[in-house]
Amino acid sequence: LEGKKDELVTELKSKMEIHSNRMEYEFAKRYRDIIQNVGQYQKRQMVVSIDGGDEDVFAFAKREDEGQAVVFEVRGGKLESKKTFAMQGLEFSSQREVISSFLRDYYMEAKFIPKAILLPENIKEEAKILLNHISLISGFIPKIKFPSKGEKASLLKLAEKNAEMNLTERILATK
Repeated sequence: LEGKKDELVTELKSKMEIHSNRMEYEFAKRYRDIIQNVGQYQKRQMVVSIDGGDEDVFAFAKREDEGQAVVFEVRGGKLESKKTFAMQGLEFSSQREVISSFLRDYYMEAKFIPKAILLPENIKEEAKILLNHISLISGFIPKIKFPSKGEKASLLKLAEKNAEMNLTERILATK
């Protein structure tokens, strides 16, 4: 939904009213049920940013050859989704190398670029080329942040715990 739930609800209500006015109550009921489901989904979302911005929070965990990346997608200040990515063959790669190559791959295919990207490690030098390419596609350069305190740092820590937990679960499942 990419943060467009309010637009969706408005459109659904319009369609519900059209069917109701035509006395097509079964169709109107379906739209009402969909609107209620979207409302329940909105209630379950966790508010993570008071400023209400769009940002991606990236975290990474690594053990020997295995790795796990987690991206929290915050849209409109709410945690919209969590994406996880399993990685292998990392034994001789530093965290800095993995983060920079992951970001390159992730944002080259992204359909939405947030205004800010929160990272656990300062990779500004590695990210310059990526940021320039993103600016050509999106028309702006997202801010890269490395929070060490406050609500952004807490959100980053939560993403890091998720990455660590997902990696542990994956390793245990394969043993």
